[in-house]
Amino acid sequence: MDFFTFIGFIFLFILLIVKLYKGSYLTKNIETGIKEWHHLSPVSQQFESVSFNTGYVYFVQESGKKLVKIGKAKVPEKRINNDFGTIMPYEFNTVHIIKSENYHKTEYLFHQHFKEKRCSGEWFELTSQDLNWIKNEKYTPKIEDSIKGY
Repeated sequence: MDFFTFIGFIFLFILLIVKLYKGSYLTKNIETGIKEWHHLSPVSQQFESVSFNTGYVYFVQESGKKLVKIGKAKVPEKRINNDFGTIMPYEFNTVHIIKSENYHKTEYLFHQHFKEKRCSGEWFELTSQDLNWIKNEKYTPKIEDSIKGY
């Protein structure tokens, strides 16, 4: 083997070692980063702040025509008990309540999702399948994102 071939092998060997080192270093840093963020998750939950957009989307069904109101409120129990108790001639049933980090957008997206079933204002004629879909909380990606505050 001549001198230049030997130097070429040495160069390739060093290059291989550098690539292997960088690969393991990056992998370790990625794994460490994931572990660090995972570790911080409970901390962020402990210090959860209530933003201006945090609120609730509620689904209330009236006993007459079985129409469902899709509404929003900061305190849904207060809204449902106070407002519906005085303005509705029917009894009503709370179908579901969802906490959302962007409740304005979440309510809007539910209205859009059921726009073909809108009767008047925020009142919709939903089927039992629709109500089950709401209760199961397996929503479209846009609705899911709005609930998370995106």
